[in-house]
Amino acid sequence: MGGDAGAGQPDHAGRAEGQGRADARLAAVLFGIEFGLVYSALGAAFVYAIAAAESPINAVGQIGGYVTTYLGFGASVLGVYVWQCSQEKRNGKA
Repeated sequence: MGGDAGAGQPDHAGRAEGQGRADARLAAVLFGIEFGLVYSALGAAFVYAIAAAESPINAVGQIGGYVTTYLGFGASVLGVYVWQCSQEKRNGKA
């Protein structure tokens, strides 16, 4: 009676876990879209900085640090997500 999963009753903990996975997948999709939009904007800023600078080499050095920092952050977040999905597949949860 109640929440006995063997009797065909829904398990509330399982539903909450499934909701958490759905939220994580939605967050990953939104992060991917944001990642693409920001990189497009960074690329446009990079091209503008080089075109408008008196010394293009200095412009590359100046903006290169920002691009590297954002790339490192974004790639690490994306890497953790992919690693977690792979771990769930190995455990049979996905």
